[in-house]
Amino acid sequence: EGRLSTVNLGWTKVPLLSILKEAFPWPVFMERDKETCLHAESWLGAAQNCGNALFLIAEAGIGMGILADRRHLMGARGFSGEIGHCKFVPGAEDLCSCGQKGCLEAIASGANIVRQFAERSGTDASNLRFIDVLERVRRGDESALSVFGRAGRALGSALSTAISIFDPEIVILGGDLIVAEDVMLPLIWEQIRLQTRPRSLEVVKIAVSGLGLDIRLKGAASLAFRNMLEDSELLGRVCTPVL
Repeated sequence: EGRLSTVNLGWTKVPLLSILKEAFPWPVFMERDKETCLHAESWLGAAQNCGNALFLIAEAGIGMGILADRRHLMGARGFSGEIGHCKFVPGAEDLCSCGQKGCLEAIASGANIVRQFAERSGTDASNLRFIDVLERVRRGDESALSVFGRAGRALGSALSTAISIFDPEIVILGGDLIVAEDVMLPLIWEQIRLQTRPRSLEVVKIAVSGLGLDIRLKGAASLAFRNMLEDSELLGRVCTPVL
């Protein structure tokens, strides 16, 4: 209905579509960022020619875009792929922004990695960024290594489950996982191998997105382009020759 709710922004049924339509003279299209990122990967990136793919994005939140038999799975109300609010660490007490405890997002999102490091090291979290904790990992800081190890294992457990359910050709990692590839990818792979039956891993590839941190912009361009091709009037407006 064009209304957006997101706990990380504190929005509840914000009429974003109507707000944008009032501000711009052109048609406005909306799509969840998980699908937008996966469309971008199918168009320009690692999921080209794939009929089954997963895109896991981890930043302030964690979500998953799902391509199954060349169709994007949306769910009854558009809530599919909310893997960030599933529990993969038994007994975890980390409080999530959704109000529950032990969510993947509360353990492995960038903001919560910073929080955990600050708690363990006695550092002021307000002066820390995800990249700061990552650099401490690379320098061998024990608190940072512990936090990243926990997050990597949780992400690996989540992806093991997703691989077993959806049988993808490729799993693409985005967001903060791009800059942390050297640290996170081995941790994630280790956990996937421990928890997934070998036959499920015979074909699947785990890759970090090559489309950069602005992948949502590329996905938004894909969204506009796809909708333009399906609307002859809009296509005519865009393609009117200049004489």
